Amino acid sequence: MTSDICNCDVSLKTSDGLTAWNAMTRAFLAHGAETPVHLTALMEAEPDFAMAHAAKGLFCLMLGRREMVAAARDAHTTASQLALAGDTNLRERAWIDALGAWLTEQ
Repeated sequence: MTSDICNCDVSLKTSDGLTAWNAMTRAFLAHGAETPVHLTALMEAEPDFAMAHAAKGLFCLMLGRREMVAAARDAHTTASQLALAGDTNLRERAWIDALGAWLTEQ
């Protein structure tokens, strides 16, 4: 397992994936417009990384727009399926669970 810039384990397999995840995290914390660009790069580098799909869903909901709820639901479905099929850690599953919990309120 690899650690990200937050010193947390992530089940990323490639250096490109880790670089994109860290860049996305930095951009998000800086309220940067590049956040979705880095998320796209991450999902291209590691399409089976469930936490990336959970992040996408959470970002959709954070926009606070009703039309983004369907995209968040799709992201949750994908993340949940990938988590069942892959090797996700507790933190990654918690992100998926958090997205699911938020979606129950929609």
